[in-house]
Amino acid sequence: MIITVTGATGFLGNALCRALEKKGHVVYKFSSSNLDLRGDISLPRCDLLYHIGGNSRVYLAKQKPMYDFEVNALGTVKVIEAVIKSRIPKIVLTSSNSVYGDLVAEDEKCPTGQNSYGSFYGLSKLTSELYLKEYAEYFGFEYVIFRPSNFYGPGMVKNVIIDLINAFLENRDTKIGLTFDSKIDFIYIDDLVSAYCLAMGLKDEILNLSYGVSTQIKDVVEYVSNSFDKKVKIQEGTNKVIIETGNKKLCSMGWKPEVDIKTGIRNTVEDFKRNAEIRNYSKNIW
Repeated sequence: MIITVTGATGFLGNALCRALEKKGHVVYKFSSSNLDLRGDISLPRCDLLYHIGGNSRVYLAKQKPMYDFEVNALGTVKVIEAVIKSRIPKIVLTSSNSVYGDLVAEDEKCPTGQNSYGSFYGLSKLTSELYLKEYAEYFGFEYVIFRPSNFYGPGMVKNVIIDLINAFLENRDTKIGLTFDSKIDFIYIDDLVSAYCLAMGLKDEILNLSYGVSTQIKDVVEYVSNSFDKKVKIQEGTNKVIIETGNKKLCSMGWKPEVDIKTGIRNTVEDFKRNAEIRNYSKNIW
């Protein structure tokens, strides 16, 4: 199968491209270096498009809502127009669980709209969903929309888990933005990628993509701490959030998450340790 991936050099996009190529697919890769979501967009003819590219930074959406809209909402519409022009029969869109009004969603039928955590970001993602669904129904191509929860793993650049790991690696005290009693559904990157591969056989679906169980931040701190032979002081922040997303619909289609939070954090820590050792070695030989 010939597959196009936008956001191919990002955390999820890079992992997905590796998995697709390992399965023998031909993958056309687009990133910010060769695709500007705020400019004119053209795409090659292919069998399937994974649209992952866009603004993934919730904080930036708050600071620059117009930029977030141009990249996530308007950028997606431009991608859809390119899909139609190139006669691509199917698109898999990366949305977010931030589309839910209170960030707690038992299933995909829960109310969507503004929320206090990532309102602008969630709105731009929800807008892209609505446009994709309308375009698909009118022009007759297939779609799958994923609403991922907070994903993590080796190669991740930024989230609370990575912030904690870096604090331990650098042997420094740190303050995180969340309260210890905040609860978030974290999903490991390999489980995320397996769902994206499953999407090849799905049609016209909107799906939550989550581990299905949330974890308190105090437990995340403990799991990261247990992966190191040292202690650093972690101070909690003032932002309390509860992000929980049910995954029963996707699980009913033959998918299930395999990596629990303890194992995922351990894998991520070990990868960060190896990379730190490589960087230190390179510094010494040069």
